[in-house]
Amino acid sequence: MGRNAPPSNPATTPVPSPAGVRTAGLPTTALDSSRIPRSTELALHTTALDRRITLDAAQISDALYALIGTERARPFKARLVGLRRAVHQGARMGSLLDTAAPPDLLGTALTERLRHHAALRRTRADTFAELERVLPAETRSAAEALAALIRDQEFAAGLDYASPDLYEDLLRWGGEGGAPGRRPLDGAAVRLAKYAGRAMAKPSPLTTFAASGFGRWVPGIGVGVRLEGSARAKVAEVSLLPLSRMAAALAHVPELAGAVQLRVNPLATPVPSPEGERWLFTAPGPSGEVRTLPATPALAAVLAAVQETAGPERLRILLGATTPGSGADAVIARLVRIGLLEVRLGLPDQELDAATLCDWLGGRLPEPPHDARLAPLLADLRAVREQVDAARTAPPGSHRHIASSLRQHLTQATRRLQLLSNDDELGRDPLYFHHTVAVGAAAELDPAHWRPALADLALVPALLAPFDTLTPPREALRQHAVTTYGEGFTRPFTSFLQDFGQWWAAPESHAPIERDSRRQDELRRLIATTPHEPDGTIRLDPQSVRDLCGTWTDPAASGDSHACYVQALPHPSSGLGLVLNTVTGGHGTGRTRIARLLGTRADFGAARGEALDDGTADGGPLHVELDAVFGSALNQRPAATRYAIDLDGATSHRPPEQLISPAELDVAHDRDTQRLNLVHRPTGRVVRPLHLGLLATPLLPLPARLLVEAFGQTSYAFWSDWPQLWQLLPPDRTGPPGREPGTASSAGWVKMPRLALGSLVLRRATWFIDAGQAPARGAGESDAVYLVRVHTWRAALGLPQRCFLRVLTPRPADGFTGPALHDKDRKPVYVDFTHPHLLRVFERAAAGGRPLLLAEALPDLHDAPAHRDGLRYATEFVIELPNAPADRRTPTC
Repeated sequence: MGRNAPPSNPATTPVPSPAGVRTAGLPTTALDSSRIPRSTELALHTTALDRRITLDAAQISDALYALIGTERARPFKARLVGLRRAVHQGARMGSLLDTAAPPDLLGTALTERLRHHAALRRTRADTFAELERVLPAETRSAAEALAALIRDQEFAAGLDYASPDLYEDLLRWGGEGGAPGRRPLDGAAVRLAKYAGRAMAKPSPLTTFAASGFGRWVPGIGVGVRLEGSARAKVAEVSLLPLSRMAAALAHVPELAGAVQLRVNPLATPVPSPEGERWLFTAPGPSGEVRTLPATPALAAVLAAVQETAGPERLRILLGATTPGSGADAVIARLVRIGLLEVRLGLPDQELDAATLCDWLGGRLPEPPHDARLAPLLADLRAVREQVDAARTAPPGSHRHIASSLRQHLTQATRRLQLLSNDDELGRDPLYFHHTVAVGAAAELDPAHWRPALADLALVPALLAPFDTLTPPREALRQHAVTTYGEGFTRPFTSFLQDFGQWWAAPESHAPIERDSRRQDELRRLIATTPHEPDGTIRLDPQSVRDLCGTWTDPAASGDSHACYVQALPHPSSGLGLVLNTVTGGHGTGRTRIARLLGTRADFGAARGEALDDGTADGGPLHVELDAVFGSALNQRPAATRYAIDLDGATSHRPPEQLISPAELDVAHDRDTQRLNLVHRPTGRVVRPLHLGLLATPLLPLPARLLVEAFGQTSYAFWSDWPQLWQLLPPDRTGPPGREPGTASSAGWVKMPRLALGSLVLRRATWFIDAGQAPARGAGESDAVYLVRVHTWRAALGLPQRCFLRVLTPRPADGFTGPALHDKDRKPVYVDFTHPHLLRVFERAAAGGRPLLLAEALPDLHDAPAHRDGLRYATEFVIELPNAPADRRTPTC
């Protein structure tokens, strides 16, 4: 059945602007001089000889077996059996060739085959002996070349930030006279290789090793991508978690009572009850616990007075309580403690850092002697600010001191506010973050080269729609709510949070809904009927995907957009292809964070001009973001939408008319669409909340999490090597047949082929290795023997020489289901089997006995984009595309 969707015209595909760009810190040639090419060549030759010898031995063994069974061979049977055993077991057989049987019995052909077989064995022995001779020297040379990377100042600065211990150790290694007694494959060298592989092959997001910036679309440059030599700048940020806690504590310091703000919790909502009207509101903190108080006249008076005042002192005056310690103070303190009222500094979350907190406190510091507690605190904060400023331009070797000083002053500051006891320490998480940004254009992109690939990329959101991980729990939530409230209900959001918040937060697995399960089956059939290409790739026809998935876009998601993280590679027909790494919610996600680091505005966000009261209640949903940072700098960014939801415990920089209070939101059941909608009560607009920061959604406080997950766009729709499409791919013909990933197999591994959609690679070729099935080094096994065994194993699986490795967390019996929130399954490590230190990384993973996932390193390093000087760098692009509207035509057979 086809849907007769019109074909896409790549020439009319719009190009998004601007594209985010992440460029690796080391060129793709950075590890060339620290490989072992000669040893690898000898190991591969040995492996090839082993295959030939094994095949040859089997054929000779069969011939000898047939000969031994003849009557004329009976007198020589014992010696022929010994010869056959020697061939079969690989034992010495030189003397047996001349004594086993007369030449006329063996025959000329078999005799020649035996002599050729003996010659193959000698060649193998000589080749392996050469490997044993070459490998140690080549490994020492590789180690020296690897250590020389420390001379690259940019890489050295990143290494010093990431691991001061390793940096200092390497300085001793690479100092005058070197380290003659040092083992070339010691732990420090292996760790250095891991960092170098990461800096070369992974344009990891927002780190000091990779530069983040923006690209520009330039027609007619003649290539799909050309990297620009834009200036690099360093950005340092202090961790917001301790600063957020300090800002919250400062709001309760008595000496600052005249400078802080007091407001009603924005989730506070009056609701009817059998006992009379009550106020619902959330408790302080991230738990989302909903508390309740009777709506008495006295409480109404307090809340009305709060609306008229800006701080607790003015509220006290308005209530007629001029004496400190009066009953009014106790009432206010209790309402603040339970969460109905909030005291805050008024410092916007999106502007919070060490400098702004210093400025706020410095401008409000009481006169002596009332500053006795706050003056030392301000000194600590100023020291933190100075250290963060120093980190921006710190030379290699400085970061240990910076980190130590920051920890000392942040610890002292938190202790002064009694957030830590004198015996407690701050957690071991990093207290500051160091980034590299590309100032100016990081790359030029030719629209003509990109348009065909972008046309294929535009099909991805609809194709992924049946795999939306939030659809099943949302449907379960709808059923649960309708059962509780009845069809067509409307409830205030805070009331809904009280009834269903903890249910939503409880971890529970949900099977796909029937519609999505059926669509997944349709996609599975399309994949199964698509022939493999010669290299094993399954390449879906874009028009076939368009015909199949044209109606899959949910109408509620028609205004959504998606941020696609891709890498460019050559494509034989269109010139430029793409590899898909990740798909997240769009509306500026990722790119607004880059803009923040660059200190620029983000004029590419979603629905900037969309007015709340423009009379379009029957139109599409209103997209609104969250300005709260939730204690993480990953959530600091320029505004991308016109409106934001005003959450408890947060302070927005927007004017009040651009803030939507959760107390103004209802959860309503639509009888016609059987959908739960979040509705802005004053205007009737359907609201679609967006989490545009980079902190994982499950880590958000429960009210924010429920808003975004139950009523907004899914934050992560696709992650490279996550399981959405694994179950749909047939195992490669070279692997064990009929096996699902993560299930048992006598072979111990399964290969899933590369999956492409036109010029877009959706899935890299992937190998799942069962627990304990990777080649672990045996006790006393030499480097040469292990090198040959690894390459023999690699060749049997069809593994490329370069790939990305994940060590997987053991999963339930139904197979690997993707990374859990806090494990590191999603962290790939670059492995090069021709590099001795990266081979040691694989060896350690194999020794752990856990399941492994290996994915091809695509694009290949020599296909990475090039600078004008010819040097190539692994580069990732952030391309935002709107959801294509669903094709609503009636399907025709």
